Amino acid sequence: MRSRLLLIVTGRVPLCLINLIILLSGINSIMDMVPLISNLNNDVSQLENIAEGYATILIAYGVAAEERASIMHFFGLYPDNFTVVQDAVDKICHNYGLALLLLGLFVELCEELVKLPDSIINTSDIESLMFYLAVVLMAITTVTVLRFSWLLAFPQRYMARPGDPVS
Repeated sequence: MRSRLLLIVTGRVPLCLINLIILLSGINSIMDMVPLISNLNNDVSQLENIAEGYATILIAYGVAAEERASIMHFFGLYPDNFTVVQDAVDKICHNYGLALLLLGLFVELCEELVKLPDSIINTSDIESLMFYLAVVLMAITTVTVLRFSWLLAFPQRYMARPGDPVS
């Protein structure tokens, strides 16, 4: 019973649902940030909060997705439930988890550069540029999450074929 529940929770459908939540929150974040960037005098802290929050979500989910195979071993689901499809999902999660982790780190970097005191790095003239860059990275994230979900739905591209070297 426990194994079956854990297999369901770590399966492709829940991952796609998480992707949908991240996708929708990313779109909402972008839609909130773009108008705020034009008036940085009053909205820098709001922009920082949005970028930091979204980046944190991306980083956390990216790490968890990237390590799906390790999580499956940790919960005792592998090797008993290891299949060609599970292997493909693990590879997809590893690749796209890493991508989301890196995107989240770069969104965080844009936000943190603005927060640094001007005595360290004077970003007062490029604050809007940093936030626009964060928005572009968030837009790239939405495309990445869509591609991640598509591959989870149709993992055949990542499935091992007879004669493929074992990874």
